[in-house]
Amino acid sequence: MTSQPEGNILVVDDQENWRMALQRLLEGRYNVQTVSSYEQAEQAILASSFDIVVLDVRLVDKDVFNVAGLALLDKIKKHKPNTGVVILTGYPDSVSGEIVQQYGADAFVFKAPESGKFDLSGFRSLIHDLAVKYKSQ
Repeated sequence: MTSQPEGNILVVDDQENWRMALQRLLEGRYNVQTVSSYEQAEQAILASSFDIVVLDVRLVDKDVFNVAGLALLDKIKKHKPNTGVVILTGYPDSVSGEIVQQYGADAFVFKAPESGKFDLSGFRSLIHDLAVKYKSQ
């Protein structure tokens, strides 16, 4: 007998290696869908219901000024307020935690903190807590 997934998660990141790593980290426990662009994310969010969206700030890394993730965060919180959002970035200088909170994100996670290691256990715990919170809404 297979267990029921603990929630539905959308991972939005332009970097394939991050999309696939996060999918492998979360699948099995959650239903996970991945997309690589603002447009694909917008379509997925309109077509399906997600408990959590894990959202990269820069959806085009080659464009230093691209922070489309924040625009998408704003749209999610306006149209799907019962969806948790975790902002993820490899460029901590591109956006501050205060700005992300202003847009309504539930958490702000660095892809590679000063130690150079991604906190897998902390990320899993964060996702679990948010899944519990938003699945009940």
